[in-house]
Formats: sequence, structure tokens, C-alpha cells
Amino acid sequence: MKSQRMSSREIKKQKHTINVRISRRALVQLVILGLLVYILIPISQGFDRTFGVLISADPNYVLLAIVAILASYLFAALTYYLLSFKPVTLRSVISVQLAGCFVNRLLPAGLGGLGLYAWFLNKQGHTGQQATAIVATNNILGVLGNVLLFVLAIVFLALEPPIFEIPQLPPALYIFACMILLVSLILILQKKISFDVRGFLSGVISTFWRFRERPHVLLMGLANNMILTSLHVTALLLIGMAIGIQIDPGQALLVVSFGTLAGALVPTPGGVGGAEAGLFAVLAAYGYPIESALGVALLYRMVTYWLPLLPGIIVFRFVQRRYL
Repeated sequence: MKSQRMSSREIKKQKHTINVRISRRALVQLVILGLLVYILIPISQGFDRTFGVLISADPNYVLLAIVAILASYLFAALTYYLLSFKPVTLRSVISVQLAGCFVNRLLPAGLGGLGLYAWFLNKQGHTGQQATAIVATNNILGVLGNVLLFVLAIVFLALEPPIFEIPQLPPALYIFACMILLVSLILILQKKISFDVRGFLSGVISTFWRFRERPHVLLMGLANNMILTSLHVTALLLIGMAIGIQIDPGQALLVVSFGTLAGALVPTPGGVGGAEAGLFAVLAAYGYPIESALGVALLYRMVTYWLPLLPGIIVFRFVQRRYL
């Protein structure tokens, strides 16, 4: 009973954190950082060239990229559906996954969606420790899936690491980078995060132990995460085709992974700024033209970050009334 009461308090804190009534501060951060990324960077690189690349993009390839991202939501939800210990419907899990498109825009990359899933799982009968462990298990499977994809890319696609050089860029771009770092530092210092490492690891270990009777679930979850990443890579390849460049599949895998990592390291809503910089940096390091690399980074983030925002708000309202 004590652990259940504690988990109930934790869920209430999560509920307060991701409440649909967004604080003015979060909105201001989101708007300012979005403007920095989508206006300041193109201007510093030559807005006319970047803008020309974007408006000339083939809408058919962009539409296919959107379809690939939508399909990735299905596989992401399917993994949670498989890992769940309590009966849940696939429809409810897909709804939560889509609602995360809104929640993840309020908190640093991934944290909103993770909290939303933990909250949802708790409401479906899981204890707080079980819910946290399921989320952690999914993340571990995601990392393992990414590693396996890299191994396959190195073996079959002869993937080589990019060569990073300090480019001769306009001073405005370096000023932008310093601003992003400064904002990130301020956000880090403003938040005090406490975490029960021992309890967390205990929950993860106990959950893995319970999966000993269902190893096929872990294998299917691993496969789902690999497909999910592959769909994001496919979306990036399609965005490249829309802009008129052919991106190597192995390089696209590294671009997507680096962009995700950079977005996770920057404590801004949805990783704004960090993800775009990570995508652009790897594409430029592989020798793609700067205006094309920047266009791919911005258009890919438009498809994966900004377009799902409005549907995410609508679905979040539905999830809030129906499942939470």
C-alpha cells in the first residue's frame, strides 16, 4: 500500500508537470527558440539560398516522409503495447503516442512523452515502479536497436565516420550557437532534478526478470524499435530527395541518431535548436552543400516536430478525458 501511495504522489506530480495549461514561460521559450532556429540560422547562411531550397522541395516526397513518420508512431506504440503487463488496447496506446507529439513540445526532448506514458500505464493498473521500468525497458531496446542498425550499416553499407572541420561561417552563426548554449545552461541551472537511482535500477532489473518468461516480447520490441528508427531514416532520405540530393542510407542513419542525441542533450522544449544543429552538422561534415544540408535539417524537423503539434493537442485532449 505504501509503494502504491508513493507512486500515486509521483503520478500527481507528473500530471501537474504535463497539464495542458501551458505556463507563459514555456510558451515564451518555445516561441523564442523556434524563431532562433528557423529565422536566424537561415539568415546567417544566406536566407535567399535556403529559402529557395525549401520552396522548391517536391511535395510528393515530403508527403511520403510524413507517411513514414506516421507509421513510426504505430511501431512506437506497439512496443509499449507488447511490454505492458496489464491489459491495454492498442488504440489507447496509439492515442498516447500521438498525444506525446504535443507534450514533448513542452519539456526537454522525450521527457514529456516518457512522463505521459508512465502516467498512462499507472492509470491502467501498473504500479509506479512497473510503469517506470516499462518506459526504461523501451528506451534500452531503442538503444540496442540503434546499435544493431549501426553494425549492419558498417558491415553492409561500409559506413564511414564524418569528418568534422571548423567551417568558415558568418559570425552570426557562431553567435547563434553561443545563445543556444547560454539558454541551455540557464535552463539546466533553473531545474533541480532528484532521482532515485537505486529504486530505478531495481525496477528495471525486476522488470527484465519478469520478461524471462516472455523473451519473444523483448525480441519483438527490439525489432519494432529498429523499424521505428528505419522509418525516421527513410523520412530523412525522402526529404533529401524532395530537396534534390541523394543522401547515403548509412549516413542518414548517423544524421538521424546524432540529431536525436543533440536534441536530448539540449534542455529545450523538444530539443529545439540542438536537434537542428546536430542534423545540419553531420550533413555538412559529409560534404553536402550547406544550403541543402540546412534545408534538409529544417524540413525534416518541420515534418517530425512542428506538423504533429496541432494533431497532438487534439489527441491529448481526448487522451486526458478518456484514459487519464
